[in-house]
Amino acid sequence: MLYLISLLFSSLYLIIVEGIDNSKLNITHNSIKTFLKKEHFAIGYHVIAPKYNLTSCYIGKSLSSITLGVFCYLYDEKKFLEKYKKVKNGAANRKICKSKNSYSSILNIAKQYSNENETEILTNWTNLMIIREPVSRFLSGFVQLCVLNIGLTNNHPYCFNCKKDMKCFLKQLYNHIINLDNKLTEVDKFIMYHFYPQSWQCEYFKYKDNYKIILYTSDTNKFYNEYLLKLEESLVPNEKIKFIRYLIYNSKVIHSTSSKKITKDYKNRLLKDKYLMSLINIIYYDDFNEFNLKTL
Repeated sequence: MLYLISLLFSSLYLIIVEGIDNSKLNITHNSIKTFLKKEHFAIGYHVIAPKYNLTSCYIGKSLSSITLGVFCYLYDEKKFLEKYKKVKNGAANRKICKSKNSYSSILNIAKQYSNENETEILTNWTNLMIIREPVSRFLSGFVQLCVLNIGLTNNHPYCFNCKKDMKCFLKQLYNHIINLDNKLTEVDKFIMYHFYPQSWQCEYFKYKDNYKIILYTSDTNKFYNEYLLKLEESLVPNEKIKFIRYLIYNSKVIHSTSSKKITKDYKNRLLKDKYLMSLINIIYYDDFNEFNLKTL
């Protein structure tokens, strides 16, 4: 209820102060997803470690590179150990296992490992999903892709031609999402992966009772301990747990932005701007609501 009240004020602020037409959304009762179609939420990215009956959905800017590295190690230890010290990004390199243990849906995993029986995967495997606080995740994506252009060409199309303008970007992201319903825009997998709500990915609303949700916060020690505990519960041997602990504490992801001064500058700018935070609260309503996260 408190979040709905906050969302109502965010919506009213956009309409009255900023003049954005939000009449499409009955924001006091519904989230943006109410107006979209089920196919908008069917896209997902999963990695598996079948030896331990483990899957993990991975989402952009929510520790996805480390997830891919850990699951590559658990899937093909020999190949991982041969290559991870020789490649860019080390353990977080996405190309060591390539797509050998990657799937686009739980159903596709079931086709390979349980004769298309999804229930087998959902009940007898541990299905992890790492979730990041929405403001932190948004800032990580925006600074990487739009401010610093890490890993992309200067003229890439993924910032709506807004460049470093956070207000422009959030307005365009908002318009992009609400226009999915009337097909004025189409799902962009790259933008989805980095900026759509996390609860819209991994077929979350279909499988949410089957996911083990782990919240990735600034308290990294707490997060990593919880993450490693889930691996231990899936009977990953202690020596492998120790090695994974070493990997996650010592791997430096090139496109990481959390420790950069410019990220802190953009965060301060965002948190002080009621208009920008109103857009954040509406765009990421489902994440705040589904994962019981407080708005900032």
